[in-house]
Amino acid sequence: ILRKASPKAQKIVISSILWANFALHFLKLLFPPYSEYFPISIKESTFQNICAVNTIIFPFIYLKKKDVLLDYMVYVGLISGVSAMFLPTEALGEAPFVFDTIRFYFCHMTVAIAPLLIVVTKIHRVNYHRIWKVPFVLLGALCIIIVNEVMMMELGFVGLRNGDLLHPNYRNPSLIFGPPKEIEGTMLLDFILMWTPKIFLTVPVGDMAGQTKYWPVFWVIVPMYLFFSLLSFFISLWVDPMHFVHDLQTFIRKLKVRWHKKAKVVEQEQ
Repeated sequence: ILRKASPKAQKIVISSILWANFALHFLKLLFPPYSEYFPISIKESTFQNICAVNTIIFPFIYLKKKDVLLDYMVYVGLISGVSAMFLPTEALGEAPFVFDTIRFYFCHMTVAIAPLLIVVTKIHRVNYHRIWKVPFVLLGALCIIIVNEVMMMELGFVGLRNGDLLHPNYRNPSLIFGPPKEIEGTMLLDFILMWTPKIFLTVPVGDMAGQTKYWPVFWVIVPMYLFFSLLSFFISLWVDPMHFVHDLQTFIRKLKVRWHKKAKVVEQEQ
């Protein structure tokens, strides 16, 4: 339906979806369970994980209309939104028809649907040639989460940690501080660490030198870059397959031209 609407109507609908999600991210503090422990619950409306970051920044990315940022919006929105639908960690075990469960599904569906709509309506066209840039935007989002976490501790919204400031088993949003204990010793963690430079897994200097320590964010940079780029490439093929087909055809034509030129040179020499 939206595909057949006017460009103005398309932009209004998509913008309304994004801003409604943005508003709900803060208005949820007026409803249980958040209203029951206000003002501590303010932390729930900050940049506390990747989906929260996306909810807050997506409306501004949509206004900015920068290609790489819109690519990020499409790739990360689809990956994080769809992942949350298949693994709704915050909604597991909760009553299905209470405010927070409905909010959870609405917010995460919006994070995926709005980016998909900007592609379907051709407001934006993803380009797999730009994929190499997008993980750097994701890295910036993870750094925002770290700064937010430290700020929440300093301002009293999150309890201070003892001994290890950034321990992965104490508030570890988006796994920025290392793998949680639930996946320790698993094949999944072994596979991730296979791509992680060893320097990012130990304390390099000082009294604790040599001890195991996952460098915040750094520990996951290499596997994140590789696998996020791969998933983004597959999404690009899905939403715009003809772009890749055209590039492949152009590449084959150039190979044929080059091969014919070489064959002609060899023939002349003979």
